[in-house]
Amino acid sequence: MISRSRSESSSLGAERDAALHPLGDRAASGSILHGTRKREMMNRKEKRRLRQKMRRLLRLIPQFLRLIIGLLGDRRVSGVDKAILAAALVYTLTPIDTIADFIPFFGLVDDAFLIALALTRLLYRAGEAPLREHWEGEGDIVTLIHTMRRVSEYFLPPHIRRHLLGKVEG
Repeated sequence: MISRSRSESSSLGAERDAALHPLGDRAASGSILHGTRKREMMNRKEKRRLRQKMRRLLRLIPQFLRLIIGLLGDRRVSGVDKAILAAALVYTLTPIDTIADFIPFFGLVDDAFLIALALTRLLYRAGEAPLREHWEGEGDIVTLIHTMRRVSEYFLPPHIRRHLLGKVEG
């Protein structure tokens, strides 16, 4: 087993986050995504690019729901994780939730964020294998999960983000 110092492993985590983040180093380090002033500092081109990326991710929600359904039947997934995945599935399929689904674009962002949180939790608890086996969509599922979580965070107001985090953690 390779032993890494704490600073070395945190730097590797930062590099991974920067590589996975749609806006690169600045956004992964938190300089763009946190705080309203920093959001205002994004130029129009970056905002447009982020919105386009979110739209592409929202189109993948049906594939993510099929993934969740497949994971609910997988023996490698714990009972607690299955309950969280089932709750995310029900939340997504319910038309009235934190942000009502009939509101274009923003109505699905909270659903995408909750799906990404539930799958991120599962990723760290069960590993990549179950996710990769049940994923039928295009692209790398692990990268998509991290990207969807980070892009969704940008569009959600902080109080809604905290509310949804409470649903997964609590």
